[in-house]
Amino acid sequence: MAQSANQAQGHATATGETRRDFLTLTAGAMGGIGAVAFILPFINSMNPAADTLALASTEVDIGAIKVGQSVTVTWRGKPVFIRHRTEEEIKTAEAVASTDLPDPQADKDRVKKPEWLVLVGVLHALRLRSERSEGRRSQG
Repeated sequence: MAQSANQAQGHATATGETRRDFLTLTAGAMGGIGAVAFILPFINSMNPAADTLALASTEVDIGAIKVGQSVTVTWRGKPVFIRHRTEEEIKTAEAVASTDLPDPQADKDRVKKPEWLVLVGVLHALRLRSERSEGRRSQG
């Protein structure tokens, strides 16, 4: 009987498969699965939240905006002004010297299609409020 057990053990070591190898492989696989299950929630927490992704895009049907009409929508918490400009407004904007503007840039460089003007509103009052809450004072 001892001889048959030694033969069985010799057969297992000859092929390289032992119970210890199986347990080592299984323990390593379970440890890897556990590590992934532990780390995955931390990685997912770095992704933006669903409400943030919803604010990241805004769709507007500009076909409904008539010439001379303005529409204001919100994008990422900021107002976006969309204006379907008239020919007079386009000519007036093109006639302004770029040196007279705070940000010297010609109208043709600011717009892709001259009949549409899209502006993101940055409200100065909100900046002042945040500066005061941080203890800084505005000079102008």
